[in-house]
Amino acid sequence: MSFANEVINKLFGSSSNKANTSNEKLVLDSGQIKRSEKELKEYQKWSDQYSSDLLFELKQNALFSKKNLTNHLNFVWLNRSTANGFQLDLLNLKTPLGNTWYLAEIIKQKIIDLGYMVTHAEYADYSENDKLCRKEWLYLKTPHRMRIGTPPFNQLYGNIQLESIQKDTMKFKLLATTYSDRNYNSPLPFDDLVDAIFY
Repeated sequence: MSFANEVINKLFGSSSNKANTSNEKLVLDSGQIKRSEKELKEYQKWSDQYSSDLLFELKQNALFSKKNLTNHLNFVWLNRSTANGFQLDLLNLKTPLGNTWYLAEIIKQKIIDLGYMVTHAEYADYSENDKLCRKEWLYLKTPHRMRIGTPPFNQLYGNIQLESIQKDTMKFKLLATTYSDRNYNSPLPFDDLVDAIFY
């Protein structure tokens, strides 16, 4: 495992949905995310009422955290040469949030609007320390057509992973990993991605 991967795993955790080798974590169910019509209607109703308030609250807390001011969502930032991201705690949100995946859904759509597509949408339900937990991952990449022809290819902001965790805590993570070889142009600045998501 590379040093960068070790740092990412320590800060953001492993993206694997397999059970931990310890006896404390047991995967109960896993697979592709499929939302029911009822779930999507409930999400749309929530989004119409609260999504702009939520994004404003997140934007404020992101700015506060970058200036080392108090932010009640406990933003943690990752800044490496080939990986950038953030993690935040959703328990202290002032804006009502029905499910952690609501935030992932909002951000997913904003990233799709930037020219990305969802390549994987997975979940894992598991038991950890006698508590039921759920983790969901969304993977977004640039469309395949952007990697056809003669390099260097445009990687935009890199490959993006969204992760929502619902257990005794509610967390959300975003990680953008980029290519550093000559087959790809330099990625766009991560701060521009953050601006595009929260504004």
